[in-house]
Amino acid sequence: MHTTSITAAALLGLSAFAAALPTTDTSSSQSSEASTVDAGSDAFEFPLANGFPNITAAKDKDIIALIQAQALGTLAQPGNTTANATKPTGASILGQGFVAFNELMEVAFFTELISNVTNNAPGYGPDDITGDRDQILAILKVHEAQEELHQLNAAGAFTKNSGGQVVEPCKYNFPVSNFAESIRLAATFTDVVIGTLPAIQTIFGKNGDAGLIRGVGASLGQEGEQDGFYRQYLGLAPAGLPFNTQSAVSLAFSAVVQSFIVADSCPQTLELFQNPSFTLEGLTLFDVLTPITDLGNGKEDIQDAEFAGTPVQVNAVAVNSLVAENLCITYLNQNNGPISFKAAVTGGSDKKTFTAPFPGRSLGFSGLVITTVTTGTVDGCGAFLNADDVAAATKFGPFLFEADNFIDDLINDSSSSSTTISETETSTAAPTATN
Repeated sequence: MHTTSITAAALLGLSAFAAALPTTDTSSSQSSEASTVDAGSDAFEFPLANGFPNITAAKDKDIIALIQAQALGTLAQPGNTTANATKPTGASILGQGFVAFNELMEVAFFTELISNVTNNAPGYGPDDITGDRDQILAILKVHEAQEELHQLNAAGAFTKNSGGQVVEPCKYNFPVSNFAESIRLAATFTDVVIGTLPAIQTIFGKNGDAGLIRGVGASLGQEGEQDGFYRQYLGLAPAGLPFNTQSAVSLAFSAVVQSFIVADSCPQTLELFQNPSFTLEGLTLFDVLTPITDLGNGKEDIQDAEFAGTPVQVNAVAVNSLVAENLCITYLNQNNGPISFKAAVTGGSDKKTFTAPFPGRSLGFSGLVITTVTTGTVDGCGAFLNADDVAAATKFGPFLFEADNFIDDLINDSSSSSTTISETETSTAAPTATN
């Protein structure tokens, strides 16, 4: 049995490994090295050796040209994919800002990963990488440069439309200790991004900012191409799901902050998103949710799965989740409707434990599963239509879990079993959710 879980909060438990990863600057790896990070540092810090993110297309054309050459393409030009008939409205601007914020994290991640591979850091040497190491390194450099262009594109649009606001970088820790863990993290968080960008496209559409959709859609396709590479390296089906697991902007925001941001390293940036001046409603940073129960491969029913809820430790506006009552465990998987179970809640003022069913088998969990603790009522959990509804009711989360589909398992299943999905579903009694 393959057992794999990546959690936006539980990943913090691996942060000590990230602190030990060498990230020595070497001039031989072009723009992929951080100029302010050296061996022994406990966090990744911008800028890069090429000045990123403190560069613009207008004043740094030579630098942009080098990034474009490495990225195998050009920075999006206004008028084709990013034109909008009118100035975007508040929530659309917030979406642009979140993309810029998330891309900073991705550039930091890939820069550190490339540095570790280039310098044969422990866990990243030739014996730790399966396949053609030079080819893999070349692909990662392409991805890193493409993320730089994503960030520059979103950051420029955000600054223009928000009245001059700038998304400043944070300091980052990545909770991984070797190459395989790094690729696993890349695959899982790319799944989150793929589930969140459609939420931003939906915001654009609702706000009449349809001219912005094409640009986000273009980067969405690129993220999917990346994900297939990471998944195949891990022995997973490259296309993990027919419909990717839906997410929401606040869920992804919390996942980034809880998992990768060094506490107190960017209070102005977090304040910018939680209390923006350009829109009435900001993003919520939820408290932390981690599993207590071993969820195995995520494909079995567990009647009494336990999760722990604790206050987020990163500088943020308090959500006061520990005093909430009538709480539910809510699951998002694939593009299906959210499902909730009333949670038994125990604990005191510093930590809560939530107990509810985990219906992995009966609901056919596959790929990314997003778990949150949401508000309910005395009698039930309410009916959520989509991830946005879930985010609006969330107090703790997200816990990110991969119910994996390994290629070897698919081969073995097809040769040893003729059981169909419908036969499996009809033979399994699902736990009862409350609405």
